[in-house]
Amino acid sequence: MAKINPWKVTGYKAGQNVVCTVKGADQGGYEVVIKKDNLPGFIKTTAALKIGDEILAQFVCVHKDRVLLTPIFQGNRGAPGQGVAGGVNWQEHSLENLDEAYEQKSQEQRAYRGLDDTAEAQAQQQATKAYQTGHTIQLGNNPNQTGNNAPILPQQSPQSYAPPPEHYAENQNQEQQWEAPNQHTPQKRFRLRRAIDLLMPPPDQESVESLKTFKISDYDLEWLITDVEGGMRTGCLKATCESKMSRAAILLYNGRAVGCIYGCKSNPDAKATEESLSMTLSDLEAADTVVTMYDLPDEAALAMSALFLGLALEREDNLDSRSYFDHVMNWFVTSASTACVVITLPASKSTYLVFVGKGQFGGAFFVEEQQFTKDRNAIYQLFEQDQGAVVEVSLLDPKAIAPGVRFGYSLTMARQKRPSF
Repeated sequence: MAKINPWKVTGYKAGQNVVCTVKGADQGGYEVVIKKDNLPGFIKTTAALKIGDEILAQFVCVHKDRVLLTPIFQGNRGAPGQGVAGGVNWQEHSLENLDEAYEQKSQEQRAYRGLDDTAEAQAQQQATKAYQTGHTIQLGNNPNQTGNNAPILPQQSPQSYAPPPEHYAENQNQEQQWEAPNQHTPQKRFRLRRAIDLLMPPPDQESVESLKTFKISDYDLEWLITDVEGGMRTGCLKATCESKMSRAAILLYNGRAVGCIYGCKSNPDAKATEESLSMTLSDLEAADTVVTMYDLPDEAALAMSALFLGLALEREDNLDSRSYFDHVMNWFVTSASTACVVITLPASKSTYLVFVGKGQFGGAFFVEEQQFTKDRNAIYQLFEQDQGAVVEVSLLDPKAIAPGVRFGYSLTMARQKRPSF
């Protein structure tokens, strides 16, 4: 048996919940592997488990080069990738009847813009070169510019992301883990039929295959949080609660919340990410809450997180929207920035998100149509449609996503810290 890497074990303590995969039967229990760090282990249980089952267990100690674990649930709860029997399709489950006219309009808009699989496949081949060419526009000699062609950067303010380094140190305590990475309300209040639609649905086949829907009463909130954190999940968790008349969506990146939207009939106002997360976790304890989870590409989730935890770029220029868009996209290439560009068309009250990861164009999400595309021309058509298009930029501070930094909120700590509502 191979020896356990001691560096991997230092992050565990007795009583900690972990997700394990069953590898085979052993005397008195089963051989398992801790999913997060691929650590061999043994779990003592009389439950009938199958190879490949994923179970929630508690860390006990390390003995003879394997981790000893104790089960939390006596019995198989099924692999996380499998849906729970009797689950509900979240796209069909809503607090009111679906608006057929709205859906029809969305389909017409998709067809009009040619956002089909063929166009996406052709555009994807050119995605990495999307903004490597073109004329660079200069904005003048503003002292806030980094070079002659950089947009105006935000000044340090209560909205800026500048936490003390110790908030993200490896030895941080529980209070420090809950420290909010950015204490401010969302930079933009989007006028959407359902606010949670701002977080895009599965954009590709791999993401679709990861989708699962279940009632929280058939699952378990503790298991769900362990699945997210232990599995370092990147994606989206959406929830609807009939009893509280609420909807919520959590954006996940490497097992941590990097964005959250919450709305309910009794309190429809936009809320800060921290408050939204607290209220969402509270509603997740209601037995009738229906949850949908699915994976998202890392680059899309990270870029989208700039809407919640990013810096808003200020504008002091006279450029038209198309020119300003080209300018910031070219600047992202040279600065290797990660950002989300929001394009709003006042005439149709439509919202569009453009994702940029380390300077590279990562695609665009048409919110009202719920459609993802990598066709740059589809974005340019927006400026032709509405000359009054508004362009806003949210940029992630490189320090916030540097290696070793714990970016975002811990769901475990958020649950422990949340106030009573």
